[in-house]
Amino acid sequence: MAVVQAIVELSMRHAEQSRRRRTVAAAARQRRGKHPLFDVGQAGAVVEKCFNGGRQRVGAIAVPSVEHVEALVVEAVAAGARLQGGGAADGVLMPAPVVNHVTLAMRLFREESFGPIVAITRARDEDHAVELANDRKYGLSAAVFTRDIARGLRVARRVTSGICHINGPTIHDEPQMPFGGTRASGHGRFGGNAGIDAFTELRWITIETQPVHFPI
Repeated sequence: MAVVQAIVELSMRHAEQSRRRRTVAAAARQRRGKHPLFDVGQAGAVVEKCFNGGRQRVGAIAVPSVEHVEALVVEAVAAGARLQGGGAADGVLMPAPVVNHVTLAMRLFREESFGPIVAITRARDEDHAVELANDRKYGLSAAVFTRDIARGLRVARRVTSGICHINGPTIHDEPQMPFGGTRASGHGRFGGNAGIDAFTELRWITIETQPVHFPI
């Protein structure tokens, strides 16, 4: 899983920005951490979800991935990004960091994290958003969120990825659909007829039962 890269237009209305901030705040709680960035008083938060009547923290990953994600966050914040969600890991259970104002120069923008992390990058307009989305070597799955479906389809066609969902999450799979990426995100597809084609070679075998007439 790569970093979930959220590219937003600067023209987004203030009301929408406020609503999203309230949503993030409602889904988070403060935690103490081992790194100064995640100490109490900083913007650390644990995203939680309801499950079977209880509370379950999001983000179970391997210890090396935890260390890698934390390093990416620390470097990004040191370079000017803002940590607006996250917190210290509890073993392999890692709260999902939300890092705002991420730029192209940061490793967080370009590297795969294999961890639960969201990086937010600002775009001037639609063309700039597409440019940012395509300015990386990976291209597995993308998502476009918009109220204008025609515009979303237009943008989806311009994003260089094997999969692009409009108003849906990047993590989505159906057995009959071709799943795969572009560029450094793999070769071929699996799922449906495309998967059969990718994992097989088309051949022609004949058996001669009588003399062949030439030319045919």
